[in-house]
Amino acid sequence: MSVSDLIKPSDAIQHDPPHVWMTSYFGFTPEDWGYLSFSDPGRVDHVKSESVPGFLAVIYGSVSHKTPSEEHGRLLGVYQCSHVTGGAENFLSPLGLARKRRVQKHEGQWNNGFQAVRAWRVTGETAPHVRDFAPVSYTGKNGTSIARHAIRLQSQEAVGLLSLDLEEVPVYGTDFEGLPEIGKASDLFDKPAVRMSPSKPGPVSKTGYQVRESEGPKYLYILKLDGPAEHLIDDFPEGHSMVKVGFSKSPLTRCGHLNGALPNCNLRWQVYFSGHAEGKAPYPSSSHAIAGENAMKLFLDRVGQSLGGEFFLADEASIHDAWRLGAEKAKAYTE
Repeated sequence: MSVSDLIKPSDAIQHDPPHVWMTSYFGFTPEDWGYLSFSDPGRVDHVKSESVPGFLAVIYGSVSHKTPSEEHGRLLGVYQCSHVTGGAENFLSPLGLARKRRVQKHEGQWNNGFQAVRAWRVTGETAPHVRDFAPVSYTGKNGTSIARHAIRLQSQEAVGLLSLDLEEVPVYGTDFEGLPEIGKASDLFDKPAVRMSPSKPGPVSKTGYQVRESEGPKYLYILKLDGPAEHLIDDFPEGHSMVKVGFSKSPLTRCGHLNGALPNCNLRWQVYFSGHAEGKAPYPSSSHAIAGENAMKLFLDRVGQSLGGEFFLADEASIHDAWRLGAEKAKAYTE
């Protein structure tokens, strides 16, 4: 199977009717859950008869205690699916299988589906609610039916995918190499896959997981490490916190990447300050954001303690002052 065998995402969206389906999940983890899953094998047959290889599946967060509350009803991501079908053991990582067994109500649940070959995550700051994204298909009363069967989107709904901010992410069962990019779906969907080889047993990265971003509007941010950070450093100053300063199109996505590199423990990064969280518009370019980032770095290096790169120890007042100074410098920047 190659990319040339699949309909392009933009063509899937523009087709009448669209080759775009929607369902809900407890989360969006393509790196462990590499398929569009159903409990009813008959539903797989129906969707296959109504779609073409390369069709898209939009995933939103189910309203369940098993889904993080901030993801309830929010668009989480998009799968591109082949017409290769099979059981869960073919398309889930060992971790994904363990999670399935933990949350399923019976052994046959989510046992049938389509192999996913690519996936894109919606950035947290821009994720619309499903009722706003698909007001015809999602009525508020048919959530259970959508979760079980999936629903084909209307043309006016499917085209809304093109305005989403997305980041391509690894899919279990495919090789994924290179630098994932955050950008508009209209720019990213039809870019070639980094590499696709579904016969592989799992995602392979030879370069390490990094992220690059297309030029454009950016938010400043300060992340703060929650948990017993004092055990990480000798002579940790009392009343200080470990912070990371930077800029991104999506601070929530950047924070998620850092947390993804941590083991399951009591340490977690959180977005402490960001322009988006304050309801402000992003700065118009990376140059503006760099000016603000540099101001924060220089200030925290002077009043706090540098831990290298973008990481610092600082007290609460200094963190607030750094944020205010960075915002001022970014706003005042001129080319």
